[in-house]
Amino acid sequence: MKVKDNTVNIEGLDPVLKAALVEMEYIYAKFHTELVVTSGKDGTHGKNSLHYEGKAVDLRTWNVLDALVKQLKAHLGPNYDVVLEKDHIHIELDPKHDKVVG
Repeated sequence: MKVKDNTVNIEGLDPVLKAALVEMEYIYAKFHTELVVTSGKDGTHGKNSLHYEGKAVDLRTWNVLDALVKQLKAHLGPNYDVVLEKDHIHIELDPKHDKVVG
């Protein structure tokens, strides 16, 4: 795994997300491309962005195929949101909890 440059801050990421980056790197390698983190706790994001809590990263999309995005979604499962944006893949640790309606 590589970071885009020294402005990218992946220190203080949620340990679960940081561990998942290793799995994401494996999936990228299956597609013969390198995982590059373009944003972690750095940058400017929406007001309620999980980036600020260390629960989101953005990944470079150079040489990325739709099939890779689908594999990330399938492998990471329902506790992650995987969104293909115009110029990056946004991944956030966002566990879903069933709500009891009563």
